[in-house]
Amino acid sequence: MQGARRKGKPLPRAARKAARYRLGLSGTPMPHSPLDVYAYFRFIDATIFGWSYNRFRQHFAVMGGYQNHQVVAYDNLDELNRKFYSVAFACGKDVLDLRRRCTSRTPANSVPRPAELTGRWNGI
Repeated sequence: MQGARRKGKPLPRAARKAARYRLGLSGTPMPHSPLDVYAYFRFIDATIFGWSYNRFRQHFAVMGGYQNHQVVAYDNLDELNRKFYSVAFACGKDVLDLRRRCTSRTPANSVPRPAELTGRWNGI
């Protein structure tokens, strides 16, 4: 199992070295908890939160529960927010150029009946 993990690491290292610019796009960067942003920011700029997820979790989460393996609260969220928006850009709904909702109605009598369709298929 250890060998399988080691085999997966060279590609991200090579990608980090080869990529001149990095961009992370997400509509929901924190879908479950504030700890979800770590992976995005490690890719974008690892100097923001560091290379260690355990250190990141110790700083921003309060552990408890069964053998201290469960997040029971979050800590230092002001600092997390400040670091998050140091490189993140948020767009509001006002920048979206969405068309108005369009609805159209089709009369039921314009749809072919099954008998008409059967006749068309038999003639093929």
